[in-house]
Amino acid sequence: MPPTPVPQAIDLASVTDRAVNRRLDTMTNAVAIDARPYVLPPEIARERDALLRRRLGDRIVTNDAKVGLRTDITLEFLASGEPARVQRVGYCDGLVTNDLAGDVPLVPLVQSALSNHIGVSTLAITQDAKLIYQRQGKGNLIDPDTLAASASGSLDWDDVRDGESLRDLVVRGAERELSEEIGADTSASRTILTGYARNPKRGGKPEFAALTLLRQSFADLKIGASEADYVGEICALPIASLKREDILAAARELASLPNAATSLQFASAMLIDYLEDCADDDIVRRWFSA
Repeated sequence: MPPTPVPQAIDLASVTDRAVNRRLDTMTNAVAIDARPYVLPPEIARERDALLRRRLGDRIVTNDAKVGLRTDITLEFLASGEPARVQRVGYCDGLVTNDLAGDVPLVPLVQSALSNHIGVSTLAITQDAKLIYQRQGKGNLIDPDTLAASASGSLDWDDVRDGESLRDLVVRGAERELSEEIGADTSASRTILTGYARNPKRGGKPEFAALTLLRQSFADLKIGASEADYVGEICALPIASLKREDILAAARELASLPNAATSLQFASAMLIDYLEDCADDDIVRRWFSA
């Protein structure tokens, strides 16, 4: 049985709030862990094995522990200082809920019966002025053999630290994905959250976008040993300089590439918005010079 595909090239930029996005990188809302693990709705639990076969076909996956989000990211939430509630979910929970839900009306996360594990896509800029993206391998379950963000994936439960900020949790997950997928050294990196959206084609699954500045050259990057089936090639788009206007031009060029996965479309659109809203022309160049 062939797997059920997830639609490619979903325009998440059309379902995001720019005012919320500009406050993501300074949000201080803590993470609150729900002690109860996620439980599938009874009607889905009864059909779980059949639904997994429908979604995966002959593929074998590991049911890793992921991070389900139970709080909507709104201006009111960011201003409230209230914590973001997260819950332990299984990777397969998302396959039989969000991935098979399709295009459904969005309900608040607190009311949703779906897994809603948090996704993140980041674009990296290297110190030799390269904007990094990748060609995904054929082994990817989502958008195989397409052009994708520098790294993308979902937050692992091991990324969670009780009481830390949601921002720090998402940054940790983004930087872990970069390290795993393209061998990035994130020990001295700077990651900026640039966007948030809920994917309407995956049952409202929450997704974050980010920009990561790496103190590495493009030549230092290499596909992680465990990622050979999932990362086909590490690619780079040269940036004329590290000034805002030149990075913006490169981001627009990146956004126009054909055969782009959802992660690349979303991360590049959020980077463009971030740079357009940024009043500091030298914010990136100054960080690299520090």
